[in-house]
Amino acid sequence: SLYTYSHLSTKKKSSKKRKATTATKSAQFSIEIFAYYCIKISMPTHYHLLIEELVEKGRQDFVFLIENSYSHYFNLKYNRKGHLWQNRYRKPPVHTDNQFLHATRYIHINPVKSKLVLNPKDWLYSSYLSYVSKKKDSLLDDVTQYMDLTKDEYKTFVESYLKETLSDLL
Repeated sequence: SLYTYSHLSTKKKSSKKRKATTATKSAQFSIEIFAYYCIKISMPTHYHLLIEELVEKGRQDFVFLIENSYSHYFNLKYNRKGHLWQNRYRKPPVHTDNQFLHATRYIHINPVKSKLVLNPKDWLYSSYLSYVSKKKDSLLDDVTQYMDLTKDEYKTFVESYLKETLSDLL
């Protein structure tokens, strides 16, 4: 049996001014996605999201849809029945810009920590490239508007952390 753990972080407030049209990509769920790390069939153990809930139960409805849809797909594909997710998602709040920055880095280095890739840019199921390049992501608005760092500064922030703390993996 496959047991999966999902992890969800929520962004509560930021000192940055938000556009009036937040949640353009996920309006039907009333959430805004800031960062993600997705499941790939070769590593279906968990996912990470950094989202802002714009209305009550927006996060709950969104997570229910993701987990229910993926469970249905996985069970059909592998001719199995039953639960796929082992635990309920966690939702540690993110209150400050510094917490936001560190949460995005945590999400983006996950495939490196899991020894799937040597650099977060190589994991295609992540929002990292939108943070460090001109690549557009259909799930995100321009993420740099919420940070005090440029794309190059964010890349240095992530890569210097990897070199300092995860050198044994690289």
